[in-house]
Amino acid sequence: MPALPPAAPAFLPVLWFDRCQIKRAKDTIDRLQLEMEDLEAELDDNGVALNQEQELVRRIQLDRSDNRAASNWNRAVRLERCRDLVF
Repeated sequence: MPALPPAAPAFLPVLWFDRCQIKRAKDTIDRLQLEMEDLEAELDDNGVALNQEQELVRRIQLDRSDNRAASNWNRAVRLERCRDLVF
């Protein structure tokens, strides 16, 4: 006489999903994946905007530096011309 298989322990819950629960779970997964894609696209857009902003700040700093250098040069030229007039 063959031995009977052991019975499942009583404390292990047995989960039975009907088709509606499976469909709801798949719909939830699809919705969450779409939401994740939207968030990734938004994150990419924010990264691009941040990069553009940093580039603008860099250009402004370069312009200010160029203006300061030109101003210092003009001041040095004026001082030199004044010295030539005095002596």
